[in-house]
Amino acid sequence: MQDSIERIEIAARMDKLQTLYEVDRLKTEQRNSFLWFLIATSSCTLTLIIFAGYIVYSRRLHRKNRILYQRYLEQEKMEERVLDAIEVLPINSLSKESQLFCQLSELMHEQKLFTNPNLKRKDLAELLHTNETYLANAIRTNTDGKNFHDYITDLKLKYASRLLIENDSLSVSEVGEKSGFNSSSTYFRVFRERFGMSPTYFRNISKEK
Repeated sequence: MQDSIERIEIAARMDKLQTLYEVDRLKTEQRNSFLWFLIATSSCTLTLIIFAGYIVYSRRLHRKNRILYQRYLEQEKMEERVLDAIEVLPINSLSKESQLFCQLSELMHEQKLFTNPNLKRKDLAELLHTNETYLANAIRTNTDGKNFHDYITDLKLKYASRLLIENDSLSVSEVGEKSGFNSSSTYFRVFRERFGMSPTYFRNISKEK
C-alpha cells in the first residue's frame, strides 16, 4: 500500500510537472508568435517606407533631370546665336587667337576630328599651320580657360548628346564610340558630370520632349 501511495504521489507530481511544462511551452509559443508578428509587421512597414521613398526620389530626380535637359537646350540655342554672330563679323576685326579658334571650330565642325580617340594637339597644330603653344592659347582665350583636353572632351559630349537625341538606331554605348570615347567608363562618367544624368536617362527625356 505504501508503494502504491508513493506511485500515486509520483504520478501526481509528474502530472503537475507536465502541466507546468505545457503552460511554459504555450507561453513560449505565444511569445515567439508575437515576436514574429512584430518582425513581419516591421518588415512590411519598412518595405512600404522604402518603396514610398523610392517613388518620391524617382519623381524628384526625374523633375530635376527635365530641368537640366531644358537648360541644355537653352544653352545650345545660345551657343548657336553666338556662332551666328561671330560668322558675320569681319575676320580682320578679331584677334589672332580668335581667328585661329574660328579656323579650329570650322575644322572640327566639318571634319569632326574630335571623334578620333588618338587625336593630339600636335596634329591639329600642323593642320592649322601653327604651333602647339599658339593653339593652346587660342583655345584657352576663347573657351573660358579650357585646356586642349577639356575642349576636345566638350566637343565629344556635345556630339554625343546630339546623337542620343537624333539617332535612335545607335545604342547608348555605340554613341560613345562614335563620339570618340575609347573607354565606356570615361564616357558615362564625363557625360554624367557634364549633363547631370546618364546618357540613357538623357535619351529618355529627349524622347519625352
